[in-house]
Parts: sequence; structure tokens; C-alpha cells
Amino acid sequence: DRVILTSTSKISLCFAPFTGSSTTDIAANLFSRKFIGIVIENQHLEINIKRKEELENLCKAKIIKKFTA
Repeated sequence: DRVILTSTSKISLCFAPFTGSSTTDIAANLFSRKFIGIVIENQHLEINIKRKEELENLCKAKIIKKFTA
């Protein structure tokens, strides 16, 4: 995440030709950067989708908790 933050700006597009388990994707998302990643193996794609859904659910839960507290 430090690399994304220090080497990009909010208008940057991050590109990862070997996305793997989407760590770069998540860091780019957390710092409001656009992201393009390439995944060849279905196994990694499934991991990426699951991690993205978990992150989105966590963010939604924090927002709901903030406004209902």
C-alpha cells in the first residue's frame, strides 16, 4: 500500500499484469485509485472476487455503525 500511495495520485490508473490475490487492487481501492488487473487462473479470480466482497461488506458495516451509533 505504501507504493500505491507514494507513487500515484488520485487520478492515477494502477495496472497489475499479474494480480494474484488482489493485494494491489485492494490498496488502490483504499486510496481511491482506479485499477486494472489481469488474472489468468480462475482460482485467483475467485479469491479476488471474495476479497473485494469482504472489503465492500466491511465498509458498509462501518458506515452503518457510524450512522446508527
